Amino acid sequence: RNRDVPVSERGDWNVLIHPLSPFWQAFQTISGLLLLYSTSITPFLIAFYSEQEGHCGHPPTIEMDVFVDTFFMLEILCNFITGKEDEEHGYYLHRISEVSSKYLRGNFAVDIISALPFGWAEFSAPDISCDDQEGRSFLSYLR
Repeated sequence: RNRDVPVSERGDWNVLIHPLSPFWQAFQTISGLLLLYSTSITPFLIAFYSEQEGHCGHPPTIEMDVFVDTFFMLEILCNFITGKEDEEHGYYLHRISEVSSKYLRGNFAVDIISALPFGWAEFSAPDISCDDQEGRSFLSYLR
């Protein structure tokens, strides 16, 4: 790989998002706030709402949960087109093939498992009777 060749002559696409851009920094800030929301609300829902007598419908936060799931799935897609710094060699990765490869070998598996859209599954599940709620409770515990 010849890194001295100008980017326009390389034949590989450049990434679309610079990691130090205001857009990506704002995106990461929102991501952190949504992560804080998820980690603070979920234990309360499991402890108090899912075991509440007569709990038959969707939790009160279902719309927000669907939004959070959607945002984190979007973040996974954005990570494929956001430049990265190669700490090992000390240079900036700006080719989509390099960035994608580094992301797939790095945090992709953790991100995809943690972003499974349980909120989508819970939102799309029909309301069930109070006598038969094992399936919904299982989804709540998975989240």
